[in-house]
Amino acid sequence: MVLSKPDDAPVQKLFDLTGKVVAITGGGRGIGLAVATAYAEAGAKIALLYRTTATTPKTTEELACKYQAQARAYQADVTKPEKISMAINTVAEDFG
Repeated sequence: MVLSKPDDAPVQKLFDLTGKVVAITGGGRGIGLAVATAYAEAGAKIALLYRTTATTPKTTEELACKYQAQARAYQADVTKPEKISMAINTVAEDFG
């Protein structure tokens, strides 16, 4: 039995994140990077928060170029609530 294919793809609309901003801790590598990549593919604006990974700013640039996404890296120690709060405030200012 062959299933019909709809003319438009409503499932894709369910995952459209155009105009949304996501902040991802540990987004420079591993699972965090995989999540960031998926969000970039879905059209989201990406804020990668990192503590020490020196390659995160370059990774952010690569995501921005590959997916034509707005993306920025923010250095913040996630073990310190005040640093996270400051980073999120900066993300909100930068992305609106």
